[in-house]
Amino acid sequence: MIFEGTIHHEHPGKISPPKADVTVVVTTYNHQAYLEQCLDSIAAQTQTPLQVIVIDDFSQDDSPNLIEHWLKETDEKYLFLRHERNMGLNCSLNEALALAIGRYFLHVSADDWAEPDRLERQVGALEKAGEQTAIVVSDIREVSAGGMTVVNHDFRERLSPVAGALTHSDALMCLLAENVIPAPGVLMRTALVREIGGYDPSLAFEDYDLWLRLSSNYAIAYEPGIVSNYRVVDSGLTRNRTRRISMLLSEAEMLAKHAGQSQEQDIVIGRRLVRIAGSVLEFEDGPAFRRVMGTASIVSNEPWLRRARRSSSRRGGLALIRKHEAEKFGLTELP
Repeated sequence: MIFEGTIHHEHPGKISPPKADVTVVVTTYNHQAYLEQCLDSIAAQTQTPLQVIVIDDFSQDDSPNLIEHWLKETDEKYLFLRHERNMGLNCSLNEALALAIGRYFLHVSADDWAEPDRLERQVGALEKAGEQTAIVVSDIREVSAGGMTVVNHDFRERLSPVAGALTHSDALMCLLAENVIPAPGVLMRTALVREIGGYDPSLAFEDYDLWLRLSSNYAIAYEPGIVSNYRVVDSGLTRNRTRRISMLLSEAEMLAKHAGQSQEQDIVIGRRLVRIAGSVLEFEDGPAFRRVMGTASIVSNEPWLRRARRSSSRRGGLALIRKHEAEKFGLTELP
């Protein structure tokens, strides 16, 4: 179902903010408590986005009605897509990507909100960086469910190996070792996201796979300063056991896409897969553990990885691995 707000009529003498060539995508699933603050923050930007798409992915709360009411009350002309079944975040973002008319693409989760000058600052940074820069990353503020500040994150040092990389391969190697890019702080070039095929709907989460594929051919820029308020809520993706395992498996799949390109790269991927296997081990999930270890053994061709995978199939195998080999999973180097 598609619902559009009415056309915004300017009051006489009112000066409209300049336009930003950006498509802002707000995604929501059961976020009724936070929606208004998020939408208000988009409407209050110092540069008005060219297009705003709001997608409700079959919420079971009153989110759809709240969105419709907000659009009518504010007269904002946003495109509202209301799903009649749950499609998942990646499918929702691909839907928005197909409809996007902005040169730049910004995803905002409805439980977060943007700083007023976010578009102005990040669009300026991407334009200054040039066409070979796919994304700009800025700092974020982590807030509680109630919106109180938990910590202000300064990612300058964390992002320096990626944003300051001399080659695309250097940036990719850094990201293969660790995902250092905070999704709530990112603005992207729409055309380049389309060029790499958009979001992978088979994965449990959206961002890391995108960073890896974009960094293979394009640069990453850093723009200092907080642009987004990231809300940590108990219902979040990373706080659910089943979803956490699904995320770890998806992370392994993302890394496996980049295996076989160079020996140096495979070493980094192998080390990362071993760490992921160690995280899966904590959940006592044998099939998931064997799946990651199987991928790791193919990438690294290490006999001990194959032995650990076989051992995990036996009764008490996971406990034995935890007792005798767990410290291997924390290593930064394969034995």
